Amino acid sequence: MPNLPALGAGSVLVAGSIWLGNKAEQPQTVSTGILGNRENTKLETAEMDTGKLMTPAQVYAANVRSVVMITSKINNGRMGYSISSGSGFIIREDGFIVTNHHVVEDSTSVTVITTDGTEYPAKVVGADDVNDVALLKVNTLHLRAVTLGSSADLMVGDQVAAIGNPLGELTSTMTVGYISAKD
Repeated sequence: MPNLPALGAGSVLVAGSIWLGNKAEQPQTVSTGILGNRENTKLETAEMDTGKLMTPAQVYAANVRSVVMITSKINNGRMGYSISSGSGFIIREDGFIVTNHHVVEDSTSVTVITTDGTEYPAKVVGADDVNDVALLKVNTLHLRAVTLGSSADLMVGDQVAAIGNPLGELTSTMTVGYISAKD
């Protein structure tokens, strides 16, 4: 297992989500992946890091390239094969990707597709079916990784955006909502 940030108690892992923050506290920061801690999740894109709250369109533009589509081929024995699909996000530039366990469970092959259409064969290198999380690895360098943070300071009412590929057909869609509960 690679050396990755640990998920502490109360952490929230949402594939492809971005914390937009509370308007009452400026400046705000943005994170993807593990919903961000206000102190340590600055945007890498300097022109977007103005100290002002980003619009959902700006959040999408700054993060969509870190969200990927996952397809898995599953052998159903005499019934043939079926395909499972879902979203994931790049957590390290050297090809580590987080997705949901149910997307890759019992797969015979996994493919990661980036927003530019590049396809990479992937290997499942870790999985936790209880928390529905899986870690994939593709053999490439220089992917655009999300910024990981801690959800310890996340508050009910904070706005979030989810970027993903629902059903494997609606590529790079986004929706916004609010944290309705913690723990």
